This record gives sequence, structure tokens and C-alpha cells, in this order.
Amino acid sequence: MLNERSEILFVYQVKDANPNGDPLEDNKPRTDPETGVATVTDVRIKRWIRDYWRDRLNKPIWIIEDWKEDGTLKEAFERLDELMKKAKKETKEIDSSNPKFKEALALVSNTWIDVRTFGCVMPTGGKRTVTLTGPVQFSGFNRSFHKVEPMTIQGTAAFPSKAKQHQRSFREDQILPYACIGVYGVVNEIASRETGMTEEDRHLLLEGLWKGCLDLISRSKFGHQPLMLIHIKYNDGYRIGDLTQRIKFIGNVEDNKLRDVTDFKLDLRKLKEDIKKVDDKISAVEYIYDDRLRFEGNLSPADLPKAKPLSL
Repeated sequence: MLNERSEILFVYQVKDANPNGDPLEDNKPRTDPETGVATVTDVRIKRWIRDYWRDRLNKPIWIIEDWKEDGTLKEAFERLDELMKKAKKETKEIDSSNPKFKEALALVSNTWIDVRTFGCVMPTGGKRTVTLTGPVQFSGFNRSFHKVEPMTIQGTAAFPSKAKQHQRSFREDQILPYACIGVYGVVNEIASRETGMTEEDRHLLLEGLWKGCLDLISRSKFGHQPLMLIHIKYNDGYRIGDLTQRIKFIGNVEDNKLRDVTDFKLDLRKLKEDIKKVDDKISAVEYIYDDRLRFEGNLSPADLPKAKPLSL
């Protein structure tokens, strides 16, 4: 089980891609209308981690599309029923009023790694619903360190439209030429007691965050690249908080001209100061970063207090 709290600071870049489309805005890249920065939801981050667990590690995942033989999607309570029947249990045992509730809940958590880490809202049929608060939470909106300017690109569809059978139709997509995005997350050891998240799960979380970003190869997502991951582990329930605000992005070109990792530096001096202030509360500062990254004053993650390389 998890015995210590930890915080995650993850930085990645997006080139000529759409980091997180808004379905209510024709899938245009999400941006903050007040500041002009790109935004990426926690749902998007968790999605690529889940996909990595499923596709690379062959882990059973709760939040996926599961299809029946007739081509329709299974409902959540149907998947839960299948699991309980295989274990020779009844779905009603998931009801918190049932004496076997903890036993049934352990079966659910042991089966799906994303339930252990991110929690879930699990309909069980009828009026029963199980809500588990996950130990791992990312910021609801993770932001780029700079303003972005979405670009519209046109393309030709592979097949003609119905209206013009002899002409191919055209499509328009919006992408970001470049964005450097910071992600903040917390792993809470207290919540892990209910879901059963383990130290191995925490390592697979970090692995999924880094390597899952590399696996984004769809047309709208190709161009993602992890740049830096810092994982701070604490001796007790303390946390520094809001880690993305403790590093500074220093561009050597205007925001609208950013195109590459060589166009900026990251300043970690504030983060180093804040870590030193609570040195006695920290057990380790784990890190991995792209060697193309440049740092102000040559202060890299390896120079942070209690730094140790993270092997993923």
C-alpha cells in the first residue's frame, strides 16, 4: 500500500497538433479566452494513461468502450455483473449496506487499475451507485506556459461527399503550431486505503504519463513529446502545492513564434527554494527529462535537493 503522499510536475510539448479538442466548439483546441493559453483537461491526461495501461501493459481498464457481440456497447452495470458472476458473487453485494461490501469492493479495485488510481462512479443497476474518490488527481485544467494562436488547416477527404459524388469534399481542422504545457497532480496516500492503490500502481502511473504521451500517434495528437517529469515524495501528509506555478518559462522569441524546445528555457530556482524550505518533509525528488531542454542558470532537475533519477 501507499505510505507517503507525492506530487507530480509534468511538462510536455505539442507541435502541429490538437492537445485537447472541445466537442462543443467543433473540436477546436481548448484555450482560456481571458489569457490566451492552451488548456488540457484532467480527463485527457487520464485517457492517455489508461490507453497505455491497456495497449502496452494489457491491464484491464474500467473506463473503456466494451462491445457486445451484437455490436452495441455494454453498460457499466452489465460489465460489473459479469465480473461479479465470474467471482460467484452478486452485484447487490456492492451496496454499502451489505455486510460483504468491503469484500466486493476489493474485487472491483483489484480488477481495474484505473479504479485503484483514479477512482470511479460505478452504477450497479437499480438505485445503487458506488463512488470511489481516487488517490490520484490532476488539475482540472492544465495550461500552457505561454499564449497560443490556433491555426486552421485545410485538407481533402478521402471520399466524395453525398452532394458531389464526383468531387472530394474538403475539411478544416484547427491545430496549435506549438505549446509547452504543464501538468500538476497529487497522489494521496489516505484515499489509497479505500481503493487499494499500491506503490507498483504509482510507478505505472508515472510510466503511463511519460510513455503514454509518446504513444499519442493519431492524426490530431501526433506531435506530443514529454519534456520533464518531477515526482516529489513526502515523509508525511505534507505537500508544497501548485508545482506548475513554481517554475518559470523564459521564451527567447515571442509567444506566437515559439516552434521548438530550443526556443525557451525553464527556470527551476523558485522550485528549488521551496523544496529546500521543507527539506525535512521530503524523502525523494525523482526526475526524468529530455536532454534537449535548457535551464536558466544551468539548474536542471538533477540539481534539486534530494534529486534521484527516475527509471521508466
